[in-house]
Amino acid sequence: MKAARVLSFDPLPDVLPTVDWGLRAPQLNADPAMVRLTRGYWFHKPEHYEPAMLSVLLHRHFRRNMSGLPITGLHALRLYKVPVDSTQHWINPTLGHEPAPRARAFVSAMGSPHLAWNRYRPTSELGGATMTKSYGLNPYLGPSECALTHPIEALTVAAPYLSAWRIIACLDYLLAHRIQVTNKIWLKPFDREEISRTLALLPPRSRSACRIARLLSHAVERTWSSPETLTRLLVLKNGFPPPSMNPLVMLDGRERFPDLAWVAKRTALEYNSNDHAIDTQIYRDENYRLERFRDAGWKVRVLTWDDLRHPDRRAQWMCWLDQQLR
Repeated sequence: MKAARVLSFDPLPDVLPTVDWGLRAPQLNADPAMVRLTRGYWFHKPEHYEPAMLSVLLHRHFRRNMSGLPITGLHALRLYKVPVDSTQHWINPTLGHEPAPRARAFVSAMGSPHLAWNRYRPTSELGGATMTKSYGLNPYLGPSECALTHPIEALTVAAPYLSAWRIIACLDYLLAHRIQVTNKIWLKPFDREEISRTLALLPPRSRSACRIARLLSHAVERTWSSPETLTRLLVLKNGFPPPSMNPLVMLDGRERFPDLAWVAKRTALEYNSNDHAIDTQIYRDENYRLERFRDAGWKVRVLTWDDLRHPDRRAQWMCWLDQQLR
């Protein structure tokens, strides 16, 4: 199981009232470098800014006066580094999936702080934040000492904005990674049974919980990235036998893990992300590893995002795979 540290925004920017900025609210609002946190409070957008920072700052801003209010939904998943994102237009038709119920609201949801309430629901004090009643699962301490709802609760809240393959990718991530929330605190590993038990604690008629429970059967352990999830789903959609995900292969006396492999056929698909092009050392090490696989008699096809999304390129590697698995 791989380790994954939660996303951190430290150092966090200072949140100050309007008067301390020496400008009026309309002037601050017109400045693209300024972000309104809540009524009368602003911060200067740092270089490492992303929308989930809004939830972290809002939680910190109000936690002294209001009990609880852990971060939930899309922002909690981002802070856990679970791979939530929008779905490109070609993916659902290619996989035969329906769009997410609230897919069109994904961008606005990612731009809005999302907190969970338990004892009582705050109203005007939180400005434009989205508020969701907590399911009551124990929250966890996250970055900058903020509270995050349980990952399964956060996924249930976020599910209406996520397509089926994205939810499967999130479940793959939880099955494959042990999450470190602080220097000393790790979440216990999630396995299929633990996820099922947690879903059983949620309202039985929750559409999102039922949807996640159905999609759990499509999640696979040892799937380390969302492109690996998508590649696996594309392979299965085209009728190929299920691959082993990152299986252990001994090569040159070392442990190697091809992304998608049919070990009996000594055939593998490797997905290369942008990191392979940006980091020259990763590029060199990866090329050496792949050549050693080929020297050992493996057939390896390297894929990039364009190989997944372009129909002609996708058909080419599917044809190659068909030839290798006959």
